[in-house]
Amino acid sequence: MGISIRAARQDDANTIAAICQTVLGYDCDLTMVTSQLARIQLRESERVWVACDERTQRIMGFIHLADYETLFSGSMKNIIALAVSPADQGKGIGRLLIQTAEDWAWKNGCVGYDWSRGSRASRRMRFICTVVIVCAKSIRTLSKRGKPR
Repeated sequence: MGISIRAARQDDANTIAAICQTVLGYDCDLTMVTSQLARIQLRESERVWVACDERTQRIMGFIHLADYETLFSGSMKNIIALAVSPADQGKGIGRLLIQTAEDWAWKNGCVGYDWSRGSRASRRMRFICTVVIVCAKSIRTLSKRGKPR
């Protein structure tokens, strides 16, 4: 099965909302997800990508990133959400989404990225920590040559 990563579109909102509910435990309202996705798409500083089955175009997961500034580091990106549908977990989809995020962060002059630790983070931390372990040397800092350290 081939997996492609593309920018999220308005017609993806229903599936994104369902993944948010199932995987992240958020009680998502479709109207809110649709509205927020439209707002995010207008900002140069944020991105939402979806992972799709190349043959069926079924959405398998998504990642949402935004700017993250600190006083002690250069510009970074914050992973606001990273989720893969339960049926598609363990297939490297999270890794592909993070690689896409990493490439975009580097192209936008970021020195690294981090992830949100919201009130429901414990439900998703096992998945994120697995991805972090796999991508351990690249999750935090990007080298000046454009390759993960």
